[in-house]
Amino acid sequence: MNFTNTVCIHSVLANGTLLQKTKLQNSTVASCSVFIAFSNIGQIIFDIPTTAAATSQIIGPSILLNQWTYLGSTYNQIDSLIIYIDGVRQGTIGNISYTTWGTNYNWLNVG
Repeated sequence: MNFTNTVCIHSVLANGTLLQKTKLQNSTVASCSVFIAFSNIGQIIFDIPTTAAATSQIIGPSILLNQWTYLGSTYNQIDSLIIYIDGVRQGTIGNISYTTWGTNYNWLNVG
């Protein structure tokens, strides 16, 4: 499975989740995995689920507040996870396998 996540943000606070994957486990229970978020000191974090309970991370730089910033990540089985901030490659993690958590419904939440 290959995928690309992109989001353009204009943040006034450097905290919280920006892009999250949610999986419906059954009719009453859902689990979440964060793809793009801020660290507790304002750095951009890109996560990729490698199992149902674990992730691999790339921690990028802090972004400037009150201006538009382009965030992107790509995943493929050759290069694994690559992150971009304002179009500039910021980091990569190789040799990881992305997990889709089975066949139940999956969706992305922004914000």
